[in-house]
Amino acid sequence: MVRNWQFYLKPSISWSKVSSGELAFRYYPENFIFDVAGCSVFTKDLKYIMAIMNSKLKDALLKPFSQTMNFEVGQISQFPILFPKSPETKQKIDELTQECIDISKEEWDSRETSWDFKTNELIRLKTDSKKLEDAYNRYCNYWREKFYKLHQNEEELNRLFIEIYGLQDELTPDVPLEDITILKKEAKIIDGELVFDKKEIIKQFISYAVGVMFGRYSLDHKGLHIADMEVGIEEANKKFGIKEPTFAIDEDNIIPVLEDNFFEDDIVQKFKEFLKVSFGEQHFEENLRFIEDALGKSLRKYFIKDFYEDHIKRYKKRPIYWMIASPNKSFQALLYMHRYQPDIFARAQTLYLHEYITKLESLIARNQEILNSDSASTSQKRAAQKEIERAKKIIDELMEFDREKFDHFAKNSITIDLDDGVKVNYCKFRDILYHIKGLCK
Repeated sequence: MVRNWQFYLKPSISWSKVSSGELAFRYYPENFIFDVAGCSVFTKDLKYIMAIMNSKLKDALLKPFSQTMNFEVGQISQFPILFPKSPETKQKIDELTQECIDISKEEWDSRETSWDFKTNELIRLKTDSKKLEDAYNRYCNYWREKFYKLHQNEEELNRLFIEIYGLQDELTPDVPLEDITILKKEAKIIDGELVFDKKEIIKQFISYAVGVMFGRYSLDHKGLHIADMEVGIEEANKKFGIKEPTFAIDEDNIIPVLEDNFFEDDIVQKFKEFLKVSFGEQHFEENLRFIEDALGKSLRKYFIKDFYEDHIKRYKKRPIYWMIASPNKSFQALLYMHRYQPDIFARAQTLYLHEYITKLESLIARNQEILNSDSASTSQKRAAQKEIERAKKIIDELMEFDREKFDHFAKNSITIDLDDGVKVNYCKFRDILYHIKGLCK
């Protein structure tokens, strides 16, 4: 039996029924449905009541009703609500609360995992200088101001509610900076100051760049560009009125991520192109150094070793970009799930896996010439021998991978349904995709 259906899709205040940490109440706009684990309050005074229940009065006034980790509807309903005598005070509380909601929503939407994500923050905040460092500094200044404004608002709301409830002798309005809930991924409090994590902010920029490469996003408009297998590149561009894209989408939806720079659409080369297009060529080298300094390693090492693990964490083990990966990860290539076509693995086999093997064989031949050359130095021959051994080892791995695993998927066109979700679809190809611990059983 459907209960309380008359409240479905209406704005509410929601909280988790079971919480081992700080109990938090969140504003839910229209078009959400509550359930037993995510309970909701419906009232005409949503902002005011949410502000009270997120204030320092919460613990003092809820503890008598709930001594456990469970916060039932009945317990929350006993929370005593007092309204101020002055309409001006009520209006001020509503305004401060709305500002807190706006700041928190803007921060949430700044990440690409939000439904309402528009563009990367470094793109949005870039300056006329076209220097990435200047965009980063502007980002820090912008969000530092938002962070401390949220902190100021929360303390002011505490002060107002303490006064309304007459609890000046029992409570103070002070809020530790650590309790401010925005920027938890991008910054941390060190010695009482907000310190930004440059590496994480640059990783978000790189993630967005990969999205632009695949056509999930576009430099020509905000929000999603392609997120439907039935929509092609030309159709998407036409939909948004784009005749000449600022950055061209990868045509075949396959981007190699390899130690060797053998392909025109190599991911490092594509990222460098993106950086030039988005921030200009004048400061390209300086911008690239800024990125690699933030990462603490070369761009290629980051893409080979770290990017996909970061993507898995960012999307909570539900990746939208899939990584074809041989057992030792000597061959890796990304594809975008929402542009998947049944023949993609056949194309990946012919155009990339087999072609990579061919290029490695040519590499062996060139280095064999160095070994056979009388003019080559000892160090040159030593380096050549090392390259030959490395290439042979990779070829052996890739030929076995192709024969034992990849060829099956290349020869059998397998369809997917996006409505089945990432887990179901990803696990269909578990034998040739990057292993995600705990995803496929």
